[in-house]
Amino acid sequence: VLGVGSIVRSNYWDSEKHCLKDGDVIAQIDPIPYRGMLCSWKDKLKIALAEYEQISKEFERVQKLTVGHVISQKQMDITRAAYLSAQAKVDSARGHLLGAEYRLERCQLRAPFIGVIERIYATPGTLVLAGDPVVKLTMMNPMKVRIPVGRLLAQTIGVQNPIQIYPVGMTKPVGSR
Repeated sequence: VLGVGSIVRSNYWDSEKHCLKDGDVIAQIDPIPYRGMLCSWKDKLKIALAEYEQISKEFERVQKLTVGHVISQKQMDITRAAYLSAQAKVDSARGHLLGAEYRLERCQLRAPFIGVIERIYATPGTLVLAGDPVVKLTMMNPMKVRIPVGRLLAQTIGVQNPIQIYPVGMTKPVGSR
């Protein structure tokens, strides 16, 4: 979990002088079990594809032999069932692989907008359930700031005479109007 005051998804600098870019990770769960599951399903897909390739060749061979009545219809039916089963195993492994990729991608919580982390609800090692708050992220863009100024200063501010705002610790203004 990023620290309080860290700015996410912007070109501003955080407290450690690191520029945080769009989509930066705010928090993440341990991805190791999900990587393991992904590798497992990749291997299962490779095996299923190899079996499918082998049974596919057998099925083609048996189809040709069935036409000439060299083998029985029963043998053809057994081979067809094995072929369809191998095809289903490939489809199943692909589906599980997609699910594993999806779960691995969801190990990271990314900021949906430009903002500043104001509060942390879950510290490293905390058990967080689906829907539990992790951080409080406050939107930074657009941001409205009201600054009380004296009447004389207020009269000098306008479209012809814009102001610049320099937040504490920054050498460049964050905006002007």
